[in-house]
Amino acid sequence: MSLYKDPVTTLLNVVGSSNGGLVLNREDYDFINPRVNDTGLHPSHNSHVNITANNAVAPYQGEVEIFYNRLDLADLGRLVTLTLKAPSVTTSHDLLPFLNARFGTNIETTDVVLVAAEDHVDYKTVQLTAESNSLGWIGTVTVNVAQGDIPLANYLTVTALPGLDYPTPYATLPFAQMYSYWRDFSEHVNYLKTLTVGQAIPQELATIMTDITGDTWYFTGYHEFSLQGAQILFAGNASDNGLCNPNYDYALQVRLDHDNAFGITGDLIIHFSDPVDPFAEPQ
Repeated sequence: MSLYKDPVTTLLNVVGSSNGGLVLNREDYDFINPRVNDTGLHPSHNSHVNITANNAVAPYQGEVEIFYNRLDLADLGRLVTLTLKAPSVTTSHDLLPFLNARFGTNIETTDVVLVAAEDHVDYKTVQLTAESNSLGWIGTVTVNVAQGDIPLANYLTVTALPGLDYPTPYATLPFAQMYSYWRDFSEHVNYLKTLTVGQAIPQELATIMTDITGDTWYFTGYHEFSLQGAQILFAGNASDNGLCNPNYDYALQVRLDHDNAFGITGDLIIHFSDPVDPFAEPQ
């Protein structure tokens, strides 16, 4: 199961939650011409798109322009080194099943430009560039692809190592960093700013996680998404923590307890910002 829901589902859910529970059947509406937001309107949103009715008997007709944030492919490389074992990769589209399976992303072939992988003999590099009309993605990132056909035992002869586990020792589980990194928690900024390093995890944080992610988070107990035993490792300015996106004002780093959260592992990175005053003088 992908951690990232497809953009159409996500946008329709957001439209509904922001407009009094409005329910739109995804089969009745098209998302037309997603594009970079250079209008000067809603500057905290990087994109806008038109929702257009395609069914004459649908209850809601016409077209509405909405503003939202597409995810930046470049941010994939901020938390982890993007190196995958994928020996059959020859194009950017070949890479996507391996990338999605490893990091829980939901990138489709229609989202990225089709280019050939660049061969470096021992490995390949693949340039992933979002199509301009991708509904969910913008930007570019380079992924290293290991071929996986060189006998490792011929070269790795010292096997007793003191190595480190990063991001977590549970490599088969989705990483919490990737799960939360792009989500915007700014609507809860006033409450999240009150949380401090080392304090007990409050029940309200589980409510906020459920609200923003759409997944059910539990305050206590053994669940797929649980905050039981979690710890706040960082609370402050996002620019002060190299794991965080400095485009936000603030961030929390919350380490999950593997003994209680069985569906996800590592540290949640929770970003949020103060509201933008549209009438403020430019700095």
